[in-house]
Amino acid sequence: MTAVRLERISTIGDIADKRELEFLLGIGRPLVAFSGLVPTAHVPYTLCKTLVHNVNLLTSCGLHHTFLLADTFARGVRDTQKTREYGEHLKQTLCDNGLDATRVRFVWSSDVIKREPTRYLELVIDISTKIDTSRILDSTPDTADGRFSRPLFACMQIADIVFLDVDVCLMDESQRGINMLAREYCTLTRKARCPVVVSFAAARTCDLALGDTPETASKRITKMWCKQGETSGPLFDVIHCLYAVGRPLSGYAKIDDILTGYTAGDIHPGVLKKLTITAVTS
Repeated sequence: MTAVRLERISTIGDIADKRELEFLLGIGRPLVAFSGLVPTAHVPYTLCKTLVHNVNLLTSCGLHHTFLLADTFARGVRDTQKTREYGEHLKQTLCDNGLDATRVRFVWSSDVIKREPTRYLELVIDISTKIDTSRILDSTPDTADGRFSRPLFACMQIADIVFLDVDVCLMDESQRGINMLAREYCTLTRKARCPVVVSFAAARTCDLALGDTPETASKRITKMWCKQGETSGPLFDVIHCLYAVGRPLSGYAKIDDILTGYTAGDIHPGVLKKLTITAVTS
C-alpha cells in the first residue's frame, strides 16, 4: 500500500527526499501537506488548476492538506478587507474547480500568528539568524525586488511551514527554494518534523484565470500569441497544464502529438486555440 501511494505521489513532480516520504507514508500517523498562497484578484489558471489536481491526489492517498492564505504580509499592499475578499474568492474558486475539500482546511496567516504571537516572532528572528541573506534572496523568485520586505517575507514563509508542523510542502517550482530552506532549517535545529518538498511545474505568466467565464476565457485564449512552429508561450503553458491534470485536447491523446504536429505545421494556430478553449471551458 505504501509503495502504491508513493508511486502516485511521485507523478506530481520532483520529491526531496523520496525515501523519507516513503518512511512517512509507512509510519501510520496522519500526514499533513501544506501550500501557501497570497490572495489576489487574479487566480492563475495554470498554477491553481495543477494545484487542485495535485492536492486531490495527495488527499486520495490519505494525507490532510492545509492551505495557508498569507493575509498578514498582503496588508502591506492592500487593506485587510480586500485581502479577505480575495481569499474567500480563491477558496470558492478552487472548490468550484474540482477541489475535494474533505481532507482540506484553509487557514489565515493572521489567525495562525495570533495563536502564539511571541513564539512566531521568535521563530522568524531565529530563522533570520541561521540562514544567510544571499541564500534567501536566491531562493525567492522576484529577483527585481530590492526592498527589505523580500527577505522578511521569505523568513515568514519558512516560519509558516515550521510553525504548522507540516510533513509535506507542495507548491510549484518557483517556491521550491523557500521550501528547501524550511527543510534545511528544520534539520539544522533538529525539529521533530522535517518537511518533504514536492514541487511541480506550472507557469504563472498566463493571463487566463481560474474562475473566468467561458466568454472571458475564450477571449483571453484567442488573444494569446503563438507563432506557427514554436511550442512555447502562454498558450502552450495552458496546454501543458491541461494534459498534466488529465484534460487532453480533443483528438490528441498525448501532448507529444500536439507538439509534433504544431512544429511540423500540421496544426493551425487557430485550430489549436479552438481546441484549447473547448478543453478549458467544457
